[in-house]
Formats: sequence, C-alpha cells, structure tokens
Amino acid sequence: MTFSSSLLRVGMLMSVLILSVSIAAPADANCFGGGGSCGINLELSGAVIVNVSDNTITAGEPVYITWYGMMANSCEANFTYAPIENIYGGEVCDDVNNVCYTPDPAQYPAGGATTYPTATVTYTVTCLDSYSQYEAAPQYVTDSETVTVSPAVAADLIAGATTVSANPAPGVAATLTSSVTNYGGTDATSFPNIFQIENVGVVAAQTLTLTASGGANDSDPLSASYTFVSSGAYRVRACADNNTSWIGTVSETNEGNNCSVWTDVAVAPPAPECSDGQDNNSAGGSDYPNDSSCTSADDDTEDGVVASVSCTVDSANVTVGGQTTYHAVPANGAGAPYIWTPSSQTNCTGTVDRTCTFPTAGQYTMSVQATGATNPATCPTVTAGCSGPVSVSITADGENDDVRVEDGSSVSIAWIVSGTSSACTVSGTDGYSSNFTPTTCNVSDSVSRTVTTQTIYTLTCGGTNDTVIVNVGTNLEEF
Repeated sequence: MTFSSSLLRVGMLMSVLILSVSIAAPADANCFGGGGSCGINLELSGAVIVNVSDNTITAGEPVYITWYGMMANSCEANFTYAPIENIYGGEVCDDVNNVCYTPDPAQYPAGGATTYPTATVTYTVTCLDSYSQYEAAPQYVTDSETVTVSPAVAADLIAGATTVSANPAPGVAATLTSSVTNYGGTDATSFPNIFQIENVGVVAAQTLTLTASGGANDSDPLSASYTFVSSGAYRVRACADNNTSWIGTVSETNEGNNCSVWTDVAVAPPAPECSDGQDNNSAGGSDYPNDSSCTSADDDTEDGVVASVSCTVDSANVTVGGQTTYHAVPANGAGAPYIWTPSSQTNCTGTVDRTCTFPTAGQYTMSVQATGATNPATCPTVTAGCSGPVSVSITADGENDDVRVEDGSSVSIAWIVSGTSSACTVSGTDGYSSNFTPTTCNVSDSVSRTVTTQTIYTLTCGGTNDTVIVNVGTNLEEF
C-alpha cells in the first residue's frame, strides 16, 4: 500500500506545510520522522527555507534573517546565527492512516540572526538531506536570499529626552542632561549642541563627534549647567548640531529632527532644612522632630544642637561580688525616663544612677537610652576580678610534698586557687592537662589519676605555680 498527497500538519497556528510525496508503507510508526526502518521512494527529500526582512536596504540598516530546515541536519550557513524554534517542527499527521506524531527536533533545525551589511550580500544555508541516508551518496538541500545594499546616506543627528537634576531651585545651579545619536551613514565631526529653555534662552553644551551608525547608532551623553533665576514652570529640550545662534555644521538627511521633545520642569524654593529629608548637620537626626535642634518643620536651620546622653561609672574595676554605680548624663533636652541595658549584671537598682553587683569574674557592658536622645550611650566597660593575694596549691592524696604509692594505684590530685581570676592550667607528665578560668576568687577541684611511674603534677595560674611529685614503689619499713 502507498500514500499519495499526504498532508503534514504543523501543530502551530498558521504553520501548515503540504508535501506531495510517494512513500512505501513504513515497518513501524516511528520511521516517519527519522526512526525505524522504512521503504522510501527516492522522490522524497528534505528542504531548507531562508527568509530576510528586506531585500533592499541602505548601508548600516539592519537585516533580520530566519531559516528553517525540514527533514534536514548538519546545517551550515555563511553567516553567524543563533538557534530558534522551528515553526514547522510541530505535530505531524498522516491523514491516510490517521496517525500523528512529534518529529525528531534534530531533523527540524532553525536559526535567526541580525546583520548590518554595508555591501550587497547573499545569505545561504546548506543542510544534509535526512532522506539521503537511504541513498548511495549524501544529498544536500540549500536556499539563499540576496540583500541589495545601497550606499550610506548623510549623517542624521537626533537629541534624546532631557532630564533635569532633582528639585531644581531658583538661584541654584541645576544639571541638564540628554544624549545625541547619529542615525545616519556618515560620520559627524565636532558639531555644537545646546539646551533650550522655552521663552528664556539657550545654553551651550559640549561639542561631540559621532561616527556613522554602522548598525550600532553611535551615541554620546550631553550635559550643561543652568541656573533658573526664579520659581515657576519651565520647559527644556536638547538640540543637536546647533550653536547658541541656531547654526549647525553637519549636513544631514533631515535637518528638522535635531531637537528632543520638551521636558516639563517645576522650579521651587528648597524645603526648609527641618523638613527636607536630609540630615543637614550630620548630627544623627533628620528633620523635625527627630533633630532636636529643629523647633518646627518650617525651621530652616538644623544647627547641630542635638539632644543626647552619655554615661559614666564610679569604678571600672571591681572585686568579684562587689558593686559599682553607673550614671546617665543627659544634654540638650534629653532626660528621664531612662532605659538601661546590662549584659549579665545582677541586682541592679536605680534609674538615673544604676548600681549593679558583679557575681563572677569577667568584663561587663552597659548602655543607656534617654528620652529625646537620638542614640543610646555606651557606658565604660567594668572588669570584675580578684584583689589578691594570689594563692595556688596542688596536692596528691592530700599531701603537698612528695608522695609514694604502689604501681597502678589511683591517686586523687586536688587543687585550690584563690585571689586571682587569671587563666589556670593543671598538667601532669603522664599527659594529663586541664585549663580553666576562675569565676570566683576561691576555686577548688580534683581529679583521680592511675599512676604507674613517677609523675609530676603542676598547677599554674598567671605567673604563680605549685607542684607535687608522685613516686611509684614499695614503701620501706624501719626495723
């Protein structure tokens, strides 16, 4: 059985491809599209289609190229392209046998590119015909499109939209900004530019040089400074290739499109410092009422006098278990109530004066926030420690002198530290080591060690140490 005038229907809107083919019945349904084993009439072949956006352009204008392959692969082009979706690669149906399937995407390649030719050019795509796998020699399909390019025309200079620096005020220099682009095909060299203030006058901007577009539309920024003398509504625009006498120097294809659209500008006096959203005196407060130097939102001076609070302490060094008192010192209108934030002090009492107890050795922090003050104050760090004298002692089974025990005996190594909060270490020649920092001024602890040879145990705290020696051997009795 054979198929005649089969219809390939692409599963995409407006994408229908009709091929008149004659093919033998496939051995399986997958062969129609690249898979399986089929008996193929050699009249069937793949195809490639090349399209261009315009066959006649002026040098420097863009050309958009798309190409699509159908039952084709290993495609090559004489231009650089990027892969795109093939509009002909959707679902394919055989109306005779009422069978539909999705073709192998590799057999439906497609690509797209944008070029800017400066001379007449032919774009060509060549692909391997996928059906030629059933022939003795590979066959190729190809398609081309020629684009005729006319010589470039003169320059065409156009100014972009104009912007004005934020919140322009009378008597204060404002910045006018825009850009100029050369859309033509000839370089434009050292041409003047201006900004126009409607019904007021013009201000000169910088001179520019722009190369021919070459497809990229060469563009440079434009700027000038201008001071509006009074409040009111203004309109501003930029004009390319014009000096302050409205005379240009570049011959253009269109001399009537040099100026941008008008931009509306509202010029008004600046807001008072106490309502302008700025911390004008860099004092940590912005506007009324956050800056205490502002008497109202209409106050035009943030003079730097800001409500604040500081903190002092009676003693920054105390004995463990001792006390000291912090003091809040308000200024420039700040005051009670106060919020105190301690680290680990306990039994703190008082509001303006805060007295705290320090139960263990270490460093303690405190801060205070006053009503009306912008920022809290950090108090001096208090260090709690021991006042001495320093005493360290280490013993073995309660003895501080040399001790003798039998081999393998368990010995209690004990130590006592007083008068210091310095870091301590207990170590033995048997490899034992323990580090600790006293949290009170009197610390004691012990450890049990099995001794098999003479061992020396040492307790060291800061620059103070003590040692005990444990000997191993039978005690000799007198007779």
